[in-house]
Amino acid sequence: MEDLPKFRVRKSRPFEHTGVDYFGPITVKIEDEQTKAYGVIFTCITTRLIHLEAVHDMSTTTFLQALRRFFARRGIPCTIISDNGPNFLLTEQILRDAVVPVINDASLPKAMANEGIVWKTITPYASWQGGFYERMIKSVKHSLYKVLQRTTISKETLETLLVEIEGIVNSRPLTYQEESFDESPILRPIDFIQRDMMIAFPFENIGGEHEDSDYLLPEEAVQLRTRLQAENALKSSHEITERFWNIWSQQYLTSLREAHKMEVPKKRAGNQTPKRNAVVRVSDPVLPRNPWEIGRIVDLKDHHGTIREATLRMPNGKSIRRPIHYLIPLELEEDNDGCDIDGDEKFQTGMKQHLATTCDREIPAENLKNIARPEYRGSVISICLQ
Repeated sequence: MEDLPKFRVRKSRPFEHTGVDYFGPITVKIEDEQTKAYGVIFTCITTRLIHLEAVHDMSTTTFLQALRRFFARRGIPCTIISDNGPNFLLTEQILRDAVVPVINDASLPKAMANEGIVWKTITPYASWQGGFYERMIKSVKHSLYKVLQRTTISKETLETLLVEIEGIVNSRPLTYQEESFDESPILRPIDFIQRDMMIAFPFENIGGEHEDSDYLLPEEAVQLRTRLQAENALKSSHEITERFWNIWSQQYLTSLREAHKMEVPKKRAGNQTPKRNAVVRVSDPVLPRNPWEIGRIVDLKDHHGTIREATLRMPNGKSIRRPIHYLIPLELEEDNDGCDIDGDEKFQTGMKQHLATTCDREIPAENLKNIARPEYRGSVISICLQ
């Protein structure tokens, strides 16, 4: 198995190494006229944070403005990875020319002279090389398209929606912290920016009963109408975010299940099954937006050779029972101790089957008559992870 690039495993600040891409178009309304807008997604390679910007077109000028906003809020990255879009290539040339005078000025501090950005482009027609940000784009845009469908929203609503989506995705649980499992067990991407940051506010409670405007003074009646208009606009925008959460969270959990279903090479193939002491995500459709529950498996019940029920200890010390299909692996797992897969050969075989269904590679045509029949006995499978 090929090693990951060094910048993906070395300690670095958030967004020090970043991938960028576009998604869209999205229909928006500006002054009673419909037009198209797009989203720009920046993905941190190491922390899996995302940053979203709304833009009105895909020109180089518009992208440079989005890049300036990204620099001001997240810092200047050392590495940017993108596809070979003309706007990305031209932006790279503009940024490279901008730092030449700074680099050549010996009177400036060394730290200021090293503000150049290494811009890397993936191989043309090899989209899988940008898989780390393509997966995040897929996660966001599919849910966003389902929410909006044929709905036309205002430009301000789109900007607000993208920022709230950014907060939702950055608040997902990556893994758990063993040393603080009973207090703050979940480690989220947003924790790399601000520890224990809360982003959910009960906007759903806004908008209740108000006094009848017929019994109010004219000034109070005008004030009430203004408040009702603001509350209705807020409620409509908030409902879009809630629909996104419902769709995205289900798709995210489904993708985690699929990503961890590696078949073992036996006559009776079986999926991964949880083991005692494994920490898993506990699915709960009743929970509101953003809270995520995790628990540690303390007992498994075997019904006629099949595990169907687990007992879990929650961070608050409470024990609960849940069916197996309510338990979902975390996005980042420490090791394979929580799975019924043993042996390097089994793991590699399962990874090969998994990659075969998720990677879109072009395989050149070959003359099958000239290919010798392979001997699998005792062989070791090498897999290249993109």
